[in-house]
Amino acid sequence: MWTKDQIAAQVDELREREPDFVAAMRTFSEGLSPEERELLGEVLLERADTEQALRERIDTRGWFRRQWDKLP
Repeated sequence: MWTKDQIAAQVDELREREPDFVAAMRTFSEGLSPEERELLGEVLLERADTEQALRERIDTRGWFRRQWDKLP
Protein backbone atom coordinates (compact mmCIF):
# COMPACT_ATOMS: atom_id res chain seq x y z
CA MET A 1 0.00 0.00 0.00
CA TRP A 2 1.29 3.42 -0.96
CA THR A 3 1.22 6.24 1.58
CA LYS A 4 0.32 9.80 0.63
CA ASP A 5 3.95 10.85 1.04
CA GLN A 6 5.14 8.05 -1.23
CA ILE A 7 2.55 8.96 -3.85
CA ALA A 8 3.60 12.62 -3.65
CA ALA A 9 7.23 11.64 -4.16
CA GLN A 10 6.29 9.49 -7.16
CA VAL A 11 4.26 12.36 -8.66
CA ASP A 12 7.24 14.69 -8.27
CA GLU A 13 9.57 12.16 -9.86
CA LEU A 14 7.25 11.52 -12.80
CA ARG A 15 6.78 15.25 -13.34
CA GLU A 16 10.54 15.71 -13.62
CA ARG A 17 11.38 12.76 -15.86
CA GLU A 18 8.30 12.11 -18.01
CA PRO A 19 7.57 14.40 -20.97
CA ASP A 20 3.90 13.28 -21.06
CA PHE A 21 2.92 13.79 -17.44
CA VAL A 22 -0.77 13.02 -18.00
CA ALA A 23 -0.02 9.66 -19.61
CA ALA A 24 2.43 8.87 -16.81
CA MET A 25 -0.24 9.65 -14.20
CA ARG A 26 -2.76 7.50 -16.03
CA THR A 27 -0.35 4.56 -16.10
CA PHE A 28 0.64 5.08 -12.46
CA SER A 29 -2.98 5.30 -11.29
CA GLU A 30 -3.94 2.05 -13.04
CA GLY A 31 -1.73 0.15 -10.58
CA LEU A 32 -3.28 1.75 -7.50
CA SER A 33 -6.14 0.58 -5.31
CA PRO A 34 -9.25 2.79 -5.04
CA GLU A 35 -7.99 4.17 -1.72
CA GLU A 36 -4.59 4.95 -3.20
CA ARG A 37 -6.24 6.65 -6.19
CA GLU A 38 -8.08 8.86 -3.70
CA LEU A 39 -4.73 9.84 -2.19
CA LEU A 40 -3.32 10.48 -5.67
CA GLY A 41 -6.25 12.81 -6.36
CA GLU A 42 -5.55 14.70 -3.15
CA VAL A 43 -1.87 15.07 -4.05
CA LEU A 44 -2.67 16.32 -7.55
CA LEU A 45 -5.23 18.82 -6.24
CA GLU A 46 -2.73 20.14 -3.70
CA ARG A 47 -0.20 20.71 -6.48
CA ALA A 48 -2.64 22.28 -8.93
CA ASP A 49 -2.14 25.98 -9.58
CA THR A 50 -5.79 26.87 -9.13
CA GLU A 51 -5.11 30.60 -8.82
CA GLN A 52 -3.39 30.65 -12.22
CA ALA A 53 -6.25 28.67 -13.76
CA LEU A 54 -8.77 31.12 -12.34
CA ARG A 55 -6.80 34.12 -13.64
CA GLU A 56 -6.64 32.57 -17.11
CA ARG A 57 -10.37 31.85 -17.04
CA ILE A 58 -11.18 35.43 -16.01
CA ASP A 59 -8.89 36.82 -18.71
CA THR A 60 -10.70 34.90 -21.45
CA ARG A 61 -13.79 37.06 -20.92
CA GLY A 62 -15.91 33.94 -20.63
CA TRP A 63 -19.06 33.34 -18.64
CA PHE A 64 -17.35 34.03 -15.31
CA ARG A 65 -16.07 37.41 -16.50
CA ARG A 66 -19.49 38.42 -17.83
CA GLN A 67 -21.04 37.53 -14.47
CA TRP A 68 -18.29 39.40 -12.62
CA ASP A 69 -18.91 42.49 -14.75
CA LYS A 70 -22.61 42.44 -13.83
CA LEU A 71 -21.87 42.84 -10.13
CA PRO A 72 -22.72 46.31 -8.73
